[in-house]
Amino acid sequence: MKRKRILILLGTIGTIFMLLMLPFMASCTTVSTTTATTTTTATTIETSTTATTVTSTTTTTPTAKTGGTLRIGWTGWDEAGLNPFNASTEDDYVFLSPMYEPLAMTMSDGSTPQPWLAKSWEYNSTSDEWIVHLDPSAHWSDGQPVTASDVKFTFEACWQYGTSMASDLQSYVSSIDVIDANTVGFMMSSPCAAFPTLALGTLIMPEHIWASVGDVTKYSNPSPVGSGPFLYKSMSQGNYLDLVRDPNYWKGPAHINEVIIEVLTNDEASVVALEKGEVDILPSMGTYTLVPTIEQNQYAKVYIETNPHVWYLAPNERIYPLNLLAVRQAISLAIGRQDLIDSALDGYGDMPLMGYIPPSVTAWANTSCTWPGLNMTDAQRYAAANALLDNLGFKMGSDGIRTTNISAANASATELSKMEFSLYLYNNSSYVEAASLIQQDLLNIGIKLDINVVDPGTLYGGIVFSSSDLTGWDILLHGSFTNADPIDMAEQYAPVTSSIWDNGPAFGWPQSDDPSQTATDQQLVSLLQKSVTDTDQTTRYNDVQQAQVLFSNDLTVITLGHKYGIGAYTTQNFTNWDPVNIHYGAAIHPLDSLQNLLSLTPVN
Repeated sequence: MKRKRILILLGTIGTIFMLLMLPFMASCTTVSTTTATTTTTATTIETSTTATTVTSTTTTTPTAKTGGTLRIGWTGWDEAGLNPFNASTEDDYVFLSPMYEPLAMTMSDGSTPQPWLAKSWEYNSTSDEWIVHLDPSAHWSDGQPVTASDVKFTFEACWQYGTSMASDLQSYVSSIDVIDANTVGFMMSSPCAAFPTLALGTLIMPEHIWASVGDVTKYSNPSPVGSGPFLYKSMSQGNYLDLVRDPNYWKGPAHINEVIIEVLTNDEASVVALEKGEVDILPSMGTYTLVPTIEQNQYAKVYIETNPHVWYLAPNERIYPLNLLAVRQAISLAIGRQDLIDSALDGYGDMPLMGYIPPSVTAWANTSCTWPGLNMTDAQRYAAANALLDNLGFKMGSDGIRTTNISAANASATELSKMEFSLYLYNNSSYVEAASLIQQDLLNIGIKLDINVVDPGTLYGGIVFSSSDLTGWDILLHGSFTNADPIDMAEQYAPVTSSIWDNGPAFGWPQSDDPSQTATDQQLVSLLQKSVTDTDQTTRYNDVQQAQVLFSNDLTVITLGHKYGIGAYTTQNFTNWDPVNIHYGAAIHPLDSLQNLLSLTPVN
């Protein structure tokens, strides 16, 4: 996890897999991807749909009603204010995305992005260049056209001043060239198969506004000029942002006259505001316990997001015996996944795929990499897990805790005489409940967990992702939303240049320069690194499928499940809800997406 990912995690914290022996080998083989589905029992809950084709977004219908004020409730802090260059968390993008637009909308199922400011793009393998063609009808709110120079300026300004936005792309690009007014070329320093995902979701800025301000991160941007469907009216940072419809929006004006984004105290206050009709949309809620309250309202509906999310245990492989595959397999088998999802997530989650990529990422997920305990009873799982530990010679003590076979220890790992480990997690109620369930499950196989609940800043910056004490923790309980492109998995677990902020190095997983790396480790690293540079999509798909098998077999992390996000809205004032399950930048919530805002029409 890179430092900026932790910033994003902290902005979304209320809202983050792997196998090789006995029952594990039969459970995971490479097969073609199938589409994951979500079933719900409550009639007021809608499941998100994902577009799979690349088409131009629709414009408004001439006969549709217009008017009304849409109120969006949000519990986060808009730290970037009105400056998109400073956007680093989903909070920032919620406030900025109605005014500023990306080149394309990145799809959360991993499929081809939907064109937006860019109408098309292609890769020239001869020159190693990605060429992006802008929609010639796109223009800024002051009437000036959106040009290739604006695109070049935006990326170069991001890199010059070290912004979070567009930072993932920088190492792959050698130069940006304006080919003509509507065409821009990105010359690559090395092939980058994930260019559409890394580049096209960047919010584009007007050069004629920003070029003269100097350091773009220092500019307050008091009179925003964007290409989006809404114009700035007023703002009280930390309280609200008031936007009005741009009647000259280049895709056709929205049907809504005004959008007010209000900062609310917490989820409970948000639901009360929804019930009273004081807000129309809650794009995201951090707790599932409020769903029954929402469902009692005749106008309110709960919306389930299946954005890519992984929830897992990360064993510190520097610690003996967590560096033994059989131990990780035993831990994985013993933990009852359905109980975790039902209790800690109130049922709002998918059973795990052990290859890291979530089932909602239908374009890339290897759905054969299921958890081996899926069709086993609790007794069968405990018996299989105990057998794995018995085979290692780890004896059960009179206190019910196993002792390790010290003589079998890897000399480079820290040795433990008893199978007693520290489990670290941040102070989130769902995670605390999950930790208690995991603790109970592992006692059934002679493993004791000491639970340590820590604030996120200390946990990630001071303990896990820290070079000062690499063995200061044993197991991490973690979860996060991920990029739908496999480059996220590759950069986290097989970085070309290792950093403590990457998951693989942080978790003690052997990297390319580690003499303890096995042939399987080497193959996995090779496949992941190749998936970054291979622009042939068929080859890349096959490599990613096989990488998930190896990841699953190795249990680099132990996937627990894939949680859903939830939001809510009311149909009392607006209709034609179309929350396409997409995300761009850090704005991952379909309810406040541009597609949905452009689709809505007032009831009266």
